[in-house]
Amino acid sequence: MSEDSICILPRLDGLGGPASFRARLTAGLAARGIRTHSHPEDPTCRAVLVIGGTRRLDWLLRARRRGVRIVQRLDGMNWLHRLRWAELAPENYPYRLISDFQTFHFAKASVSYFGEFLGHLGWDGESPLLMIGDSIERDVIPARQAGIPVFWLKSDGQVSPDAEGIPQGTLADLRRFLETTDISGLKADFSSPSALVAALHAAPALMHHLTRITPPEKWTLRPAPGEWAFNEILCHLRDVEAEVNLPRVEAVLNGENPIITGQNTDPWAEQRRYLEQDGKGAFREFVAARARLVEKLKALSPEEWERPARHTIFGPTHLRELTGFMVEHDRAHFKQAREAVLA
Repeated sequence: MSEDSICILPRLDGLGGPASFRARLTAGLAARGIRTHSHPEDPTCRAVLVIGGTRRLDWLLRARRRGVRIVQRLDGMNWLHRLRWAELAPENYPYRLISDFQTFHFAKASVSYFGEFLGHLGWDGESPLLMIGDSIERDVIPARQAGIPVFWLKSDGQVSPDAEGIPQGTLADLRRFLETTDISGLKADFSSPSALVAALHAAPALMHHLTRITPPEKWTLRPAPGEWAFNEILCHLRDVEAEVNLPRVEAVLNGENPIITGQNTDPWAEQRRYLEQDGKGAFREFVAARARLVEKLKALSPEEWERPARHTIFGPTHLRELTGFMVEHDRAHFKQAREAVLA
């Protein structure tokens, strides 16, 4: 038996639930020669695994100061239990989407979370949207920065200096808002730099989800004659990012009202034999190139976002509008990729 040990909190006895989990875990560790106990101040303790609620925070703090690692076990389906406790079970309500850490790469209050959410939702880019949130910091402000119309659901008398100009109120106020507002006018606006960057940041996360759920045999399977396979879409995104998007941004930032030539990149699929290339490698290269683009855009000043250019198809434009074209390109190909892998 090893001299080192692991503390498991809280101490649980009986059958079922966390107690059974603890018993199985303890038996498994013992079979590997690892001693377990419920005393974080044991001098042999090298880690504390918290598998449930504990009031001994003083123990944990002292253990942490000694350099002992603290690990929290979370139930991967905890969100399901919480919905059922609130009598909002998924079995009884037609939820279109529930975000969870097994699918999503971002969480609130990341602005990119909302871009990823819209992608998984299957939003078409035109339908009305409204984000209703009870947290001004975690819900309302980041959703607004992502370009989504918002409503702050608050308690009577609750105020925030960040809520000026934002529709807000109690549940009764929300109902009146929905009854008196032209819902068709609640449109997303991705024209701001924060919304554009969030959408670009979310696109690789959405594509990564598809790489995880798509079986190998479907990567090179075209859903219909003339349609691209998933593998081809990933190669296309990689090459457009490296050979179109990044060079265009550089040209606008470094040139004086440069001419941006419209490019027809669709023939590359056949010319470069995308179907025969390594799709997973293409995705990794796309992610790397997109990270460079996002970091460059994040650092821009408001004036740089408005730098002018002349597009051979769209005419006079600026960097912010060109970036919007990239977002629309991402959205179109994510929709295409999802249809291809789910066909």
